This record gives sequence, structure tokens and C-alpha cells, in this order.
Amino acid sequence: MNDNTIQTAETMPPSYPRIWRWHFFAGLFLSPTLATLAVTGLIYLFKPQAEPALYRRWLEVPASAQQVSAQSQLDAALKEFPGAKLQYVITSPGPGKSMQVFLKTKTGEPTAVYVNPHTGELVGSQRSDRTLMQLAHDIHGSLLIGKPGEIIMELTAGWAFILVATGLFLWWPKDKSFGGVFWPRLNISGRSWWKDIHAVPAFYLSILILLFLVTGVPWTGITGKMLSNFANATGTGSPPGFGSSPFKSESAEGRNPVPLDVLDAISKEQLPGAKPQITLPKDPGGAAVIRWKAPRPQDRAYIHVDIYSGKVLADYRWKDFGVIGKFVLMAVALHEGTWFGIWNQVLNSLVALGVLGLALTGIVLWWKRRPRGSLLAAPKAPSDSKLPISLVALIALFCVMVPIAGISLVAVLLIEGIASKIFARQLENKHE
Repeated sequence: MNDNTIQTAETMPPSYPRIWRWHFFAGLFLSPTLATLAVTGLIYLFKPQAEPALYRRWLEVPASAQQVSAQSQLDAALKEFPGAKLQYVITSPGPGKSMQVFLKTKTGEPTAVYVNPHTGELVGSQRSDRTLMQLAHDIHGSLLIGKPGEIIMELTAGWAFILVATGLFLWWPKDKSFGGVFWPRLNISGRSWWKDIHAVPAFYLSILILLFLVTGVPWTGITGKMLSNFANATGTGSPPGFGSSPFKSESAEGRNPVPLDVLDAISKEQLPGAKPQITLPKDPGGAAVIRWKAPRPQDRAYIHVDIYSGKVLADYRWKDFGVIGKFVLMAVALHEGTWFGIWNQVLNSLVALGVLGLALTGIVLWWKRRPRGSLLAAPKAPSDSKLPISLVALIALFCVMVPIAGISLVAVLLIEGIASKIFARQLENKHE
């Protein structure tokens, strides 16, 4: 076969048209959401660098030797928003750095309040759900439409597995020519050139894309919840610390809770150099939690503290996480680009830009191959070819990993089967 031609029906394997059809439909319908995931993921990836620059006027204050107590700083923030519900606090990590108080106002608005630790005065506040990074995070996870958006994104992840699997089978070399397989043929033009520009980078990115799809699964509403329930049932998950503390403070009738300064001192002693979240108990008998979502998964910590005595009730670290809990920590750190510092961000950027490029070149290929006057231009469904058993097994594995994708796949197969039967009958009636 000449490098300047595309495969003919004679050189194609019998299963090629069917695989191509599945890849075509998956790519066409996933392109918008995959592009959305790539763009929002790329934005959120640089949160560690972006937020200090974007909010410097609130995060940084003139350094001074004077220091107001952490409790007084918290009281000043709560006084400014009467009736607000405290979510958590990030105390000042050092001179010239403000305290951050996260709360929900009386009207339910998530708000971040910044307090000068040297004067106790408010530096400023903003809606914490409307920051650039939070918007990117929320679009990435739910398209800003809640549960329906979570399901759409989970379906996208599941079908992206199918997209990668079918793409690899289409890419698999059919002859001894390496042009268009391991490198694009730059001496050709037209649709074949676009096909090379799409297929060759897709091959090199495929393993990384699969890796990032797997690391995104713990966040999904259905599969992620199933994974969490299984981990909890088998004792292989994470120690308590994500939500409210399960521990109880000692009965202390007539005693007041320890000031925030005690919890701040514990966090600085146990987690030097960190900026952990301090969550106070919502009921009088509960315990406080000092939670450090460290960039590296092996540095994650949950410290539970008696709110009346200041006694540490539990200190959970990497060693206390089960197998699935450790997998989730590693998946989150890798996916968010925090594990290996700047190199992790570079790797994730390449994947995000690659996915965006594949979505765009896929759309160009669809547009170029569609007949004039037609929008769909889907490959015809062959009636006499079967998918390779290896591809079927791979897709089945992905559908087990993301059950909602398996359910949707069965639905699509049923619809396609019914549609082809109707079309066949119409064709028979026309000939009669």
C-alpha cells in the first residue's frame, strides 16, 4: 500500500469497519466533554502557582513582630459575618501571611475571609465558590449542573476507555510500513495527513491517558462511591478524617473549649512547614480535626484532638491507610499534579494538551470525511464481522471498572440492533 493512500476494503481486517464505527461514535460524542476536561484540568493544575499570585493582596500582609492570638483572629472573622457556619481555618503559616477562615454565611454563601495575624483586622473576603480555580474544579467534575453533570463526566470517562481501546486497534500496524504508525508522514496531504497527525500522537499518549482515566475514577459519583464502600467494608480504605471526627471529647461540664491557638500549636509541632485545615467540632462533644492534604500522598495526615483538653486522640499517617486508601491518595496526587512537583505538572500539561489536540483533530477528520450535505457521515455498520476477542475483553474490563459505561454500552447495542432491523425491513419493502 502506498503511503499516500488510505487503506482499501481489501487490505482492511474484517473487523476494521466495526471498530472504526465504535471509535467514530465515541470520539464524536465525547469530543466536547473531553476538551472541557482538558481545559479545566489544565487550569486547575496550576492552582499552587496561580492562587498566591491572584490573591496576593489578601494572602500577604506587612510582616510585624506583633502577633494577635489565633482565636482573636477567628473571632474577628466570625463577627464580620454573624450567623455564619464555620467550615475550617488555615492559620497563618508565618510572618506576613494572613489567616484564612472558610465559612458559609447566614444566606448559605461559601466565603473565604482573610485576617491579618499581626493586627487582627480583616484584610478582605471573597466567594470561595466563584474563584477561577474552584470554577475550573466544579466544571471539571460536574459541568456546574450537579448530579447530572457528574453522571455525564463519569460516562465520558467510561467511554474514553472504549475510545482509547478501539483507537489502539485501528492504529495497530497492518503492513511493514512505519509511516503513519510511529511517526506522521509529513510528505502527504489531505485527510491522510490529518489521520497521521491524529493517530500517531494518540498512540504515544494512550498509556498516559489510560493512567489519568484510572486516577480520575475515585472522584466519580457512582464508581468512586462503590470503591469507597468496598474499601470501608474490607478495612482497606482511609482512616477517619475526611469529614467530622468520629472521636468524642472528654466530658467537661462547665469547661470551655481550648482556644484555636492550642490547635494551631499542635499543628505547627506535628506538621512543621505545612498549612493544614483545622476543623472545629459541630457539636459540643465532638473532636477537632487537623487535616493536612499534603502535595505528596505519603505526607498526608489526620490529627484528632480533644476540644476541651487539647489532648491528641489519634494521629493518622500514611502507614494507617489501607491498600485502596493508599491507591486513592496516589491517584489524587498524580491526577492533580502535586506528587512530583513541577515535573508532575509538566506531565499532566502534556496529557491535557494532547487530549485537547486529539479532540480537535478528531473533529477535523469527521468534518473532512462527511459527504457534502451530511452531518453524521458515520461508517456503515457491517453485518458479517465480529470484534476481536481481545478488544471485547478489554472493553468488558473497562465496563466493569465503570459500570455506568457498561450499562450505556448495552443500551447503545440494543438501539443499534433495533435500528438496523428496522432499516433492513424498510430496504426489503422498498425492493418488493
